[in-house]
Amino acid sequence: MRKIIRVVACAGALLLVSSTHAAAKKTISNCRDVKDPRDRAYCLLLTDDAAALPLLEAIGLEIFHRSPVFGIADGQNFFYASENAGVIAAKTTEAPLMKMATADDPGAQLFAISGLKHMLSILRMGYAKGGKVDDVRFSKVIPSVTAVCLEKLQAGIEAIEIKAAGCLGESRDIRYSLPLTERAGSAKTVKTRDAAFRAFLEIGASEEGKENEVMKQLAHALEKPLSNPWQAEEVSYLGSVCGFLASNAPKERWAQEPAKTALKNIREEFPGPRRL
Repeated sequence: MRKIIRVVACAGALLLVSSTHAAAKKTISNCRDVKDPRDRAYCLLLTDDAAALPLLEAIGLEIFHRSPVFGIADGQNFFYASENAGVIAAKTTEAPLMKMATADDPGAQLFAISGLKHMLSILRMGYAKGGKVDDVRFSKVIPSVTAVCLEKLQAGIEAIEIKAAGCLGESRDIRYSLPLTERAGSAKTVKTRDAAFRAFLEIGASEEGKENEVMKQLAHALEKPLSNPWQAEEVSYLGSVCGFLASNAPKERWAQEPAKTALKNIREEFPGPRRL
């Protein structure tokens, strides 16, 4: 009988979540001699064995320490391994990933937070064991996992902070609206600010998430001067924040004044006859 595969879109990449029959499952010993890192990560995914998690981490760390500034292929392979670890953790236990998240090695932290983020996604969508089993497990792991991700939101390393923001977004917990908007307004890099903002949008759709105290933190992001040299994604981010505040706080002075500052900064970078 053919293997049934669900294709799940997550974090901009496709991850195969296998619901294979027992005959198609792999054992860790089957995977040890697989030379290609991506093929080995896929083999380990098919084990559904928590003992595979350190082996997947080893693949990730090999890639990370070869070049922490990933090329496209290396980055894809690193996160493929970490997300496979997230699938296994969703089916077994999160404990190894939680331990990795406290390591001194930034590569291990990034691997763990990426894996935990994906684990929450798999459980939230019911792709681990399905139905109430996943719902119960999701509720059980949320407090400890989000506590780790909240801490890593201030890691000082852009890649870790981006994954930590996504992890909090996966929680769909309104309590994280404020710390996410605070980070969206205070982070040094535009990619971290944008990740925090996107995560806020995932959990902040309710009226509670649109309270003034929460949205005021976003307004701070508009007051920052553009980078030198400026980045196109930075201008796009400011536009997204302006659009959100214009829709949800159109008459508030605390939103209007920072928006004027942002427009002034953009005009200074793009002088010309056309008005913004």
